[in-house]
Amino acid sequence: SAETKIILDYKGSKEELATVEQYFMHIMQIPRLEGRVNSLLYKSTAADTLRKVHEDYTLLADASACLRKSNLFVKVLQGILVVGNHLNTGSYRGAASGFRLDMLLRLKDFKAVDRKTSLLHFVYQEIRKTDADIENLSTELGAVRKAAALSTETMSASLEKMKSGLKSVKDEILHAAGVLSEEVHASFY
Repeated sequence: SAETKIILDYKGSKEELATVEQYFMHIMQIPRLEGRVNSLLYKSTAADTLRKVHEDYTLLADASACLRKSNLFVKVLQGILVVGNHLNTGSYRGAASGFRLDMLLRLKDFKAVDRKTSLLHFVYQEIRKTDADIENLSTELGAVRKAAALSTETMSASLEKMKSGLKSVKDEILHAAGVLSEEVHASFY
């Protein structure tokens, strides 16, 4: 940076400098200072970051297991298929044996004449008429509700940050051991 260059180019007496500039003059002489500091910062946060990522992935795995085991969720999906086929009677979509999962996200957008009842609410109410256990769906899929709040982009970014930080620490260890020199290191990039 410009500040670093000014301090490095300074030719006067060190005692004339302020304490901060004197401090920087001393620490700037430490080889690979930035890499060392970044490695220490990584070390101080890595365990917490890894724990958080692990918790998030565990929650996703639990949510997936809940969905796979849930008979009530299967009933809702079957109800959605029946209603969809009924609404599409006479068209090429009327005898579907399944539907795309992205359609589930759009079910709340299909509203009845009252503009309050969604197609999903309608399916739920119809299933409830014959199977009162459907009221336990929310409880049965509790992990899914929690997992829905997670951001897969954030989780992926955290993993990438962990990966790049670990590589930096590895490089610093190799430099400290004398295995990796500045010239070799530069050729890796």
